Amino acid sequence: MELKKAIFERRSIRQFKPKLVERSKLIEIIKAGLQAPSSDNLQPYRFIVILNKKAIEKIFSFAPWGQFAANAPSAVAIVIEKDNKWAETDAALLTENMLLRAWELGIGSCFVGEINKESVGKFLGLRENEEIFTVLPFGYGEYTSELWPVKKKVENCVEFVE
Repeated sequence: MELKKAIFERRSIRQFKPKLVERSKLIEIIKAGLQAPSSDNLQPYRFIVILNKKAIEKIFSFAPWGQFAANAPSAVAIVIEKDNKWAETDAALLTENMLLRAWELGIGSCFVGEINKESVGKFLGLRENEEIFTVLPFGYGEYTSELWPVKKKVENCVEFVE
């Protein structure tokens, strides 16, 4: 799949088949994340891959709007350094790379924006200088919506300064 197709056709998947995502594909998804730009190339992040169903259910119980993700067969926690002022920006950049690569591999996901970071951090045993950025669910989609979300038209949100 070419990049343009992945960008324009990727959808958020909220229902997953029970089929496990192959470890090799999860590694490919993380490798794509690692290719994202990082301020000063400090790369203030690491990943925790969660394959245990009970752990996934517990983690997403801490996400008020992300409880749908508890049915995912795998998840990846993106852990950032608290003392790096660019860590969240860097994590956002790598997250989009991961979502696009997953889609290219036929794996669905959805960004979980609201999650109790402290509770998830305790559950995963994070170090004192770390916190959760997000936890991404990954799995083979139960279905893909034929509905295309309404996006802004470029002429309604772009201004040129000459």
